Amino acid sequence: MDRATLERLGVELFEVPRGGDVTWHGPGQLVGYPIVGLDRVGRDLHKYLRPIEEAY
Repeated sequence: MDRATLERLGVELFEVPRGGDVTWHGPGQLVGYPIVGLDRVGRDLHKYLRPIEEAY
């Protein structure tokens, strides 16, 4: 959809200069983006992420 259609529907669109694709955040959803030092996991991002993904 174009920006005008989104605005008409009450949808807010925020463009940010970070990696990734599209993320939808629902009303009242709390979102956090951790900033961490990866030295404790050998600078291995996946070694840091896997336990977080499995915590659900």
